[in-house]
This record gives sequence, C-alpha cells and structure tokens, in this order.
Amino acid sequence: MAPAKTRVARAASRQRVLGAVVNTRPTLSRTERDALRALLHNCARHGWTSQVRDHDPATFRGHVLGRVAWAASLDPVLGERLRALARRVDWG
Repeated sequence: MAPAKTRVARAASRQRVLGAVVNTRPTLSRTERDALRALLHNCARHGWTSQVRDHDPATFRGHVLGRVAWAASLDPVLGERLRALARRVDWG
C-alpha cells in the first residue's frame, strides 16, 4: 500500500474514484454531467461537426457515445436521459 496515494474523504466532501463521484451512489460529477449534456444539446442543435474541436472527426461519434455509455454504467437514470439526447443528434 502506498501511503502517499491514500486520502481520507469525509462524508461532507466529494468522494471521487476514477473520475466518478461515489458519495451515496456512483454518478458523474456535476461539471462532467453538465458538459456532456451541453455537448449533446449543441450537437443536436448546431450539428455534430460544430463540436468536433480537438477530436478526430472520424472517431468523434464513438467518443461521445462512449462517454454516454460510461455515464449510463454509473447511473442508469442519467444514462437514459443522455441516450435520449444522443438519439436527437443527426450523425449522418
């Protein structure tokens, strides 16, 4: 065990493990959830090509849907809402 890597996270603080918040149940952090929801909204509204920025356009769809799948594996209710937003995007 590496004591330098061990931290005590009290109940009143955000308890994170591998990027997921695990206080009462595993879910995304609010900033990650809001950013993903905004990305899906902007893809549906303005087209996914307007949101590519630093990603390879050939893999952007897989990247976004992978983030949605990761969110769904942590929190199924949130995942279903994000999947509904992803279905509104015209990936064609």
